[in-house]
Amino acid sequence: MPIGDPVYSDEESDLSDYAGPDDDLGFDFNFRTPIGGLTVAVPPDARGGERARLLRGDVADESAERAKPPRLLREIPAGHDGHGRPQCGRFNRDGTLFAYGCDDGVVQAFHVDTGHRAGVAFAPSPNVPKGVCTALRFLPAGDNANVCVVATSAGVIQHHHLTSGKTLGSPIVEANNGVFALDVRADGATFATAGRDGGVRVYDERTGRCVTRLDGGTDAGEDASFSGHADRVFGLRYLASNADVLVSGGWDNTLRVWDARVADGRSVLTLRGPQVCGDAVDAEPTGTGLSAGAGLVLVASWRDRDAVQVWDLRAGVASANLPFGACAGARGCKPYAARWADGGVAYVGGCGSNEFRAIDVKSGETMGRDVFGGDGAVHAIDVSGGLVGVTCADGVRVYEAVR
Repeated sequence: MPIGDPVYSDEESDLSDYAGPDDDLGFDFNFRTPIGGLTVAVPPDARGGERARLLRGDVADESAERAKPPRLLREIPAGHDGHGRPQCGRFNRDGTLFAYGCDDGVVQAFHVDTGHRAGVAFAPSPNVPKGVCTALRFLPAGDNANVCVVATSAGVIQHHHLTSGKTLGSPIVEANNGVFALDVRADGATFATAGRDGGVRVYDERTGRCVTRLDGGTDAGEDASFSGHADRVFGLRYLASNADVLVSGGWDNTLRVWDARVADGRSVLTLRGPQVCGDAVDAEPTGTGLSAGAGLVLVASWRDRDAVQVWDLRAGVASANLPFGACAGARGCKPYAARWADGGVAYVGGCGSNEFRAIDVKSGETMGRDVFGGDGAVHAIDVSGGLVGVTCADGVRVYEAVR
């Protein structure tokens, strides 16, 4: 199974082995967060009724039932060159290249306009532990054009320059930790990681040194020694509105907000509810028209009910639930990935029905939907201008963005 399926045990496996019933996941499917702010139309039977009871989850509205796949522009099947299954993927800054990391630790890239391989596949350095590629981000353009930072489940972080074929600098190894989430600050000065141990580390991009460790708690009654999240972290994002603020989410049913300038490394806000199992936390981009000063975060939880939400960090509530229920005759989809595009469209995908959807955040209408079936669980989604890249276990697909 792909990385991100919850497993609550002492087993230190790179790939999760959860295969039990929903009741064993360790969180409350009936959990309800306070809703206020945005108004999203949700059909009445999505909150109850015989069909919802039988499905143990929300039911899709008519817009999802009738939604068509966006125009497919490019498809790169998994294993076409002898390497593993894709786990994470990102466009470069101008959208001309798409890079993806696989479960064998190899990073590859292709030209979006032709589909041709970019000419190099980066294997893990021989002197570091081998792991699954779990997160990938590009640095801002300029001197660092086409440089991507890649993290693995073995706690290794490496920099690759895709067009020259060089691995840059020495690997960073987080001893006794698996890195499952990574993000780069908007100006590229720092990048942050999170994973198995529940903490967040901030690195200086130029030197590669860890400059800040964020792992403290703030809630009343919390033990002062509490180390960040109580379980693994899979979602991590710098806020566009404040270069030093990050939001993280993981298996412990919380979002935590961190300020890298806080000297004691304690989270500045804890919000309870989301159960994040993949790259499924994204800050509101500019130009959505939904908030005057940002502070909104898209979060997708690995569950059948209220899976996709917009959280208002300032108010401390989920300001909207976006419909993501099961379509008639189909399995439900539990999200691993979520990305918020300019124009107010949320792209969300995951496992179960193995599909992704484009949802209008303001109206809740599903504007596009594609189902992959088989072994095609969606692990990551990225957007670049008019393009949407969907990284699945069985390959990578590039679509025309929904308007």
